[in-house]
Amino acid sequence: MDGALAALQTVSATAVEDAASWDLRAASDFAGQVEEFSRTVEYLQLVAAAAVDRTRKQSTVAAAGVAAGAATSWTTGWRESPGGWETGGSGAAEPAGTAAAGAAASASASASATATPADASSGPASVVDDGYRNTAEFLRARLRIGAAEARRRLSLAEAVLPREGLAGRPVPPVHQELAAAVAAGEVASRAATVIAVALERVRPLCDADAAARMEHALTRTAAENDADFLVRVARSWADALDQDGAEPSEELLRQLQGAFI
Repeated sequence: MDGALAALQTVSATAVEDAASWDLRAASDFAGQVEEFSRTVEYLQLVAAAAVDRTRKQSTVAAAGVAAGAATSWTTGWRESPGGWETGGSGAAEPAGTAAAGAAASASASASATATPADASSGPASVVDDGYRNTAEFLRARLRIGAAEARRRLSLAEAVLPREGLAGRPVPPVHQELAAAVAAGEVASRAATVIAVALERVRPLCDADAAARMEHALTRTAAENDADFLVRVARSWADALDQDGAEPSEELLRQLQGAFI
């Protein structure tokens, strides 16, 4: 990643001067290459957002487990002594080994109480104790992006990235054809969001076959046309399936953009 970033920064440093000598073909080719880079980076943004969300949730679970274990050790009233496990009442005598262990624990607790903030920040709990209510807010602050954009990335990642099933087994993405196109750099991230939102709208209104045909049509539309046209086609599909479950006619699609079919 560092090498790729350095290479792009090198190109960027002289891009303005280089562009001054290009003809139309060279400028057009450069614009196309930049757009391909952009779509690849957008896919990596989804992967990164999902990874941050997953690791924050895992840290939350780990921190909760540590806290629960600590609470249990202080509230059960049981302790281990050289003679085995025993309860500790207020008037019970403690073996010398247990008393020494208690003194050591007290000393450790005192040291923890006077620890520096850097010491207190270590451990699983520090990962999620970052002052943010959720991953979207964390991404907003960490990446300096809008909250809406952070939520969009997280939502799209759930739709087009492989998921984790029971026992940690991988599960295919919700929208597999769209996911493959986004991963290959054929469909831009925002175009994929348009498709995912449209598919979510019709999900309770049509059967799986109709939804699959819609996903295929919109994915190919996004790969071959501009985003404005994609929005119109997606709305046409959603409205048609919402109304009577029928796919939009070829005539309607031709009206949207000439001889599209």
